[in-house]
Amino acid sequence: MAQDQPKVMVQFHFDGDPPDPDAVAERFGIPRDAIDEEFGVIVTDEVEKLCTVLVPADVAEKMNEQLGRDTPEGSPDEGSFSNPRIAPFGPPDGECDSGSD
Repeated sequence: MAQDQPKVMVQFHFDGDPPDPDAVAERFGIPRDAIDEEFGVIVTDEVEKLCTVLVPADVAEKMNEQLGRDTPEGSPDEGSFSNPRIAPFGPPDGECDSGSD
């Protein structure tokens, strides 16, 4: 598993209580250290029992296969999703050129 490859979010259904990273790793047969520690396991929908993890792209592929992402039986709610970088657009506040000289 290459540490420098892009990471993607993978969302999946869970039964019972929300899983911890160890339970996610066991369920999908992936290394525990593949799950981004800082991101953790995020419950994205309590009603639908969906949670999300952040993993390297190759691990996401393995998880998607198990979720049946590209099969008729697969759920459209499950699978990998992009994880775009979020950053400010434009100069920091107070540093704008107002155009008046």
